[in-house]
Amino acid sequence: MSARPLPLSASPPSALAHLCRADPVLAAIIGRGRPIASAPHEDLYLALLRAIVSQQISTKAAAAIWRNVQALFPPDGYPEPAAVLSMTDEDLRTAGLSRQKAGYLRAIADFAQRDQLDHAHLSQLPEDEFTRHLTQIRGVGRWTAQMLQLFALDQPDVFAEGDLG
Repeated sequence: MSARPLPLSASPPSALAHLCRADPVLAAIIGRGRPIASAPHEDLYLALLRAIVSQQISTKAAAAIWRNVQALFPPDGYPEPAAVLSMTDEDLRTAGLSRQKAGYLRAIADFAQRDQLDHAHLSQLPEDEFTRHLTQIRGVGRWTAQMLQLFALDQPDVFAEGDLG
């Protein structure tokens, strides 16, 4: 069966309806599943911090280090930009971060403190402008910017050409 492609801007309910019409096997699976609830937009600042923590290490190690990072910021574990900037690299390294990653987290915090991570504004930028904007931050490369567009901004039409996984 050949079906017309669904536009990338389609909502989850219309995407599911399209899949059900296009494929009876998928329709049966979707019918047995639970509804998809739209998640609130992710905090770009927090998503960037987590992306840096997770770079080039296992998921398990990243989760453990992230918990350690959160423990540095009582009571709720949220690393406010000013709090991150007040810490030395050595303070951040106690969470298990490398010196380089500690510096990257501080660079992200500085960018956020200067109001450069406005979700409403950044979500409207074309892919290349968004990538150019974020790669101004030390430690943030093209791939990280593209991953944020995909997952934190819910923009499914981004292609991360350097993704090996």
